[in-house]
Amino acid sequence: MRTKSNQTNLTFSIVEFVIGIILLLRPKGFTSLIVMLLGIGLMITGVISIINYFRKDKFEAMKTNLLSKGLLCFLLGVFFAFKSSWIISSFPITTVLYGVFMMIVGVVKFQTAIDCCRFKIRCWYINFIGAMITLLCSVLIIVNPFSATEAIWKFIAISMLVEAATDIVSYILINNSKKAVKGS
Repeated sequence: MRTKSNQTNLTFSIVEFVIGIILLLRPKGFTSLIVMLLGIGLMITGVISIINYFRKDKFEAMKTNLLSKGLLCFLLGVFFAFKSSWIISSFPITTVLYGVFMMIVGVVKFQTAIDCCRFKIRCWYINFIGAMITLLCSVLIIVNPFSATEAIWKFIAISMLVEAATDIVSYILINNSKKAVKGS
């Protein structure tokens, strides 16, 4: 079970690395695409909720609020899909939210590093370094969300690349340590 979790973490790290490269090369285009895709996803979710509302018994449908939720998701989706430039222009707020998310991820990584240390996994310090980098980047993002969108995207892209690279190295070293322990 732990191996599947580690493989999922490796896959997430590789995806994060690729996104970091794309962000570094085409920040505005990538952001617009993500916002539009999010909008389309919200519209689809909204339509499904609305359909499910009318499929349910009227008493049960009244309890679920699926019609309200569906309409809200659909309207928000339309806004995201057709007003992505507005979302991008309000990016400093989004950057702070991303910084908070990174801080949560950094705290979880910190616990993983401490867990590895407590289990005497040889390369625990790699996880620790990755956690500290993530926490440092999150604090920098929260404290100074910059004013230029390009600079923000480049900073996020570089921090994602560094974070993903440390996670991938950590995964490889921990896997090699496990194989060595099983082999002896």
